[in-house]
Amino acid sequence: MSSTGHEMIEIFAADDPRMAPYRAVRDQELLRNHDLFVAEGENLVLRLAASRYPMHSLLVAANRADDFLRRLPRPQRCYIASEALLAAIAGFSFHRGVLALGRRLPLPQLPDWYPQNPRAQKWVVLCGLQDAENIGVLLRTCAAFGVDAIVLDAHTIDPFYRRVIRVSMGAVFSLPLVRSDDLGSDINFLQQKVGAALYATVLSDSATPLHDVQPAAAWALLLGNEYHGLDASNSARCDHRITLPMRPGIDSLNVAVAAGIFLYHFCRPGQPQA
Repeated sequence: MSSTGHEMIEIFAADDPRMAPYRAVRDQELLRNHDLFVAEGENLVLRLAASRYPMHSLLVAANRADDFLRRLPRPQRCYIASEALLAAIAGFSFHRGVLALGRRLPLPQLPDWYPQNPRAQKWVVLCGLQDAENIGVLLRTCAAFGVDAIVLDAHTIDPFYRRVIRVSMGAVFSLPLVRSDDLGSDINFLQQKVGAALYATVLSDSATPLHDVQPAAAWALLLGNEYHGLDASNSARCDHRITLPMRPGIDSLNVAVAAGIFLYHFCRPGQPQA
């Protein structure tokens, strides 16, 4: 142990067995086989260290170790390697000399999560979103506007992919994430148990323009797949269908950009409520 209280372990070879989870492992394999995820860079690692997610270990460049480790709130297992060796192990350069492996926690189901958090009123439901960058931007936007919970259906990609974590700037560590294995049932739960009004975000001339929408006191925004939009069956379950008016010739906005506009309208202070 060092004077900082951390367990310090020097690494001298990229094929050291202890480096297996760090060696450019595909997200799916890391998550499936080890229940781990990667946080890259100083800011993300600090946010991970301050979160409820346990840290498996750190991998830090030798020239960064003393300064960085003093900033962590709790002692950790820390592997130390030269900058060149760290680059060879990780296989990418976004980390700037600091990487960490976090242990993922199981995402709760909505009927289990809500009774412990009955004051949640602002919800975002992600339906079949597949682009990691979009999910990362969405999570960061939800955190910025104070969304109470995010529901991810079974067709939305894992929020602990490294690109999602990086683009979200670590928002994934602080946001309440809820897993939905049966979205139809959970939509009914939001309506009947939570008392939330559901708003389907769609591209349709028959939908209500956003500027005419007065959000309910409790609401849930449903956002659909990047290419196919919101499934018709899920849209039909909603109380309202809303849209962003756009100039002719522009067929749609990126889902993360559109979500930011919707959330600004729904979350801004003093917003009149229906």
